[in-house]
Amino acid sequence: MAPMKDGMTTHAHTPIAGTRSQPQLAHLSVHHAPRLGIIGAGQLARMTAMAAAQLGCEVVVLAASEDEPACALATRCVFGDRGGGKLAQLASQVDVVTLENEFVDGRRLEALKRQGVALFPSAHCVTLVQDKFVQKSLFTAHDIAMSRVRAVGCRAKIEKAAEDQLSAGLKGASYRL
Repeated sequence: MAPMKDGMTTHAHTPIAGTRSQPQLAHLSVHHAPRLGIIGAGQLARMTAMAAAQLGCEVVVLAASEDEPACALATRCVFGDRGGGKLAQLASQVDVVTLENEFVDGRRLEALKRQGVALFPSAHCVTLVQDKFVQKSLFTAHDIAMSRVRAVGCRAKIEKAAEDQLSAGLKGASYRL
């Protein structure tokens, strides 16, 4: 594969648009369908795999077990937890990696990025959405309409929010990985 400007790769025998170079027989490689890696194998991964298959992509999922929904549609499955070794194994088999949900350690995603793995959404984006208060504060800062948000770290702040008639649900800010 030959590197392109954006960090993606193209096969040596596939000319890049706008170039006049002719393939050299010695450098021909076997062309494969685009390969998408999905961290997670639940219902969202299954729906993503269905759409990817319609686009001619192969799909490799990282699944905790063979019983997960996306395993039935995936070209291949990597079984195990979302630890560094299994993430690296998944990444080594695909062209691009995506996630079924945000419940992946952002540090592990950053490690994939440093290794040159094409990851969408970015590790930074995933880390932002893992903390719902940070996520909602970012929305507010960019004038995205939503209900008011207030951080309440103790009982007194919860009671103060109730006194102020802040109508909202109470939930944890982040999922601890």
